[in-house]
Amino acid sequence: MPYNNNSERNIKALTNPDVVISQVVSDFKLSEDVLRDWKTKIEKYYELYGMVQRKRHYDGLAKIFVPETLRAVETITAKIYQIITGQPDWFQYGGRDGNGDEGPAIAMTELVRYQMGENGFKSKLMDTIRQMVIAGLCVRKILWDYQEVTRRKSGDETFPETVRDTWTMEPVDLLSFHISDINIPYNDLQKAMWIGEQYLVRKNWVSEKIRLGWFSSAMKAELDSTPEASASDASQRRDSANQTSGFSNISKKDKYEIIERWGLCPVEWVLIPEEMQAQNYSEGELIESVIVLGNRKAILKLEVNPFYHGQKPY
Repeated sequence: MPYNNNSERNIKALTNPDVVISQVVSDFKLSEDVLRDWKTKIEKYYELYGMVQRKRHYDGLAKIFVPETLRAVETITAKIYQIITGQPDWFQYGGRDGNGDEGPAIAMTELVRYQMGENGFKSKLMDTIRQMVIAGLCVRKILWDYQEVTRRKSGDETFPETVRDTWTMEPVDLLSFHISDINIPYNDLQKAMWIGEQYLVRKNWVSEKIRLGWFSSAMKAELDSTPEASASDASQRRDSANQTSGFSNISKKDKYEIIERWGLCPVEWVLIPEEMQAQNYSEGELIESVIVLGNRKAILKLEVNPFYHGQKPY
């Protein structure tokens, strides 16, 4: 379905937006301090995989790098991928015995196979396994890809048409990943108070999100008044990791730093008093929400978790 965006209303209703911004930035600063040593190790693992040679053992040694790590990772990744997807019926829904739902189970299997073809699931699965082999951990984000275009009938009459409406599995860079508590079991991330990411994007990426209604334009002026993207540890790592893509060569004035936080926040930030009363919330209670900041200065999204399941999409 199209985005049901209450961010514009919520942001305009804030009496002091700096309170929200300060809290989110503080959360991420604490996470970065706790995860710094771990992320330094992750950087090293990726350098080994990418055959980055920081220094030679002594002067005169040839710059020869035997790609043992690369070869081992790709071999193991391919074998695990083949084990999982090697058979045509590598996954399927099953009906419950005697309940007559075998037909719907078959239909669901075919639907999900079609969706996997639409969202490039198998190639993303290969990348997921590769991240797990390199770092010992993989994190993925499950979102919904909805696209709508305007079609023209005869004359000047137009109508909206949905051209894409499916789930998608997005990669999460471990260097940009944040979590409220590192003691949360990694197989049960929903127990975390919040989960988030911190990354750099092009300015037109934010403009497109605003056009689609995912981000609010209420504080766009504040965002544009920022001279350049913040140079946080996470942003620098992300920029460094994109050396080969050319992203790092883009002017800082052409980038935004995005902080995206999914998790619990005070209910009065995202619901108006009438909604709080209707849902039996009191001020100070917490509710699953999503907050997105741009350059630590502008709130781009501030609303209740928009997904039907109400969980963090990780």
